[in-house]
Amino acid sequence: MRPVVFPHWFHRIRFRCKVCHAELGFKMRAGANQIKMTDIIDGRFCGACHDGETAWSVENCDLCHSGKAGLPPGIFGGHETLGPGRW
Repeated sequence: MRPVVFPHWFHRIRFRCKVCHAELGFKMRAGANQIKMTDIIDGRFCGACHDGETAWSVENCDLCHSGKAGLPPGIFGGHETLGPGRW
C-alpha cells in the first residue's frame, strides 16, 4: 500500500484548526499521530468525516494513499508555515 499524503491546507481553508485538533483528537505536531485504518473505519480521526456521506469513505484507497511507494507518510501543504498568504 502506498503511503498516505495528507493535504493540510486543502482541509485548513475549509475548517478551523479546532475541528481536527480539538474535536477529532489530532495532535498539533506533524507526524505525532499514529492512525490506523481500524481507527478510520471506526469513525475516529479521518473517519469522522470520511464516512461515505460527509466525504469519501475508505473504499477510495488511492485518494489518501497517494504517495510514492516506499516513502514515509507525510503532510502536503503548509504544515510548517502560517498558511497561504501569511508569509
